[in-house]
Amino acid sequence: MKKNLLMLLLLCPFFGHSQQLSLIDTTYTWNIGVMSFGIPVQTVFMKISGDTAYSGNQYYKFYSSDDSLFSVMYLDGLVREDTAAGIVWYKDLHNPCGPEEEIYIDTLDEGETHMGYTCAPLSFMVDSSSYIFLDGKLRKVMIFNLNGGANPREYWVEGFGSTFSPVKPHHNFCVADLEYHVLCIHRNSTLVWSNPLFTECYWPDVSALGEVQDEENIRVYPNPSADDLRITGAEELSEIRLLNLQGALIRSWSGPLSPPLTLEAGEIPGGTYLLVIKTVSGHIISRKVVR
Repeated sequence: MKKNLLMLLLLCPFFGHSQQLSLIDTTYTWNIGVMSFGIPVQTVFMKISGDTAYSGNQYYKFYSSDDSLFSVMYLDGLVREDTAAGIVWYKDLHNPCGPEEEIYIDTLDEGETHMGYTCAPLSFMVDSSSYIFLDGKLRKVMIFNLNGGANPREYWVEGFGSTFSPVKPHHNFCVADLEYHVLCIHRNSTLVWSNPLFTECYWPDVSALGEVQDEENIRVYPNPSADDLRITGAEELSEIRLLNLQGALIRSWSGPLSPPLTLEAGEIPGGTYLLVIKTVSGHIISRKVVR
């Protein structure tokens, strides 16, 4: 099987590829594994649903949810594309004052670069490219490294997006303590792609909802909460970060912090967040909190 796949990758460039495949497909669902400081902490589900006009352009809506049924959905951003040119643009609604970003150029070849703006303008070079059949279609695959260096590799699969996140390519290169990995992609509940680097399509939450207490005797409550969060425990803390499901930093508190303490969060909008707590001894505790 591996030999046949290798031959397919070698032969496919000779078949030709006349039209770029669309990333905008409402039948796809992306399972995104979230990893904090190298530890899997939860799974976020993403899909495209509905369209809208914005600033003179027609966009499709990208939603996320913390459950596969999308019983509660969060509108993350807007996406549009030019399939003839192989270009995809994304407008992050968590940063409404920020510019529209050109997140994909599917026509890039080996040695060419793409400018990424996940955290700062950085140059990403295409190490190599090939073609593969997935979900009944011939798709271009590009492999990236940051500035050609020895960093974790990122794969772009045409029509599926980055193996980091469909709307945040290059993210893992520049955000060290919070990584995203596409674990699986489904089309109408049928598995069409799974990440060969991982064995599962789902990473369970590090904690269930409710007041939680761990081996460091750190307690986070109330949860859910409409007001401030409280933390008790015996160990001093060096840093606390509150992130949304897309990895954006909402608020941070720098130590030393001595429990019990209160985190002022009353004005933070409702939603699901990730609270990352680092103790002075180096332990990392991640908790899902709901406002």
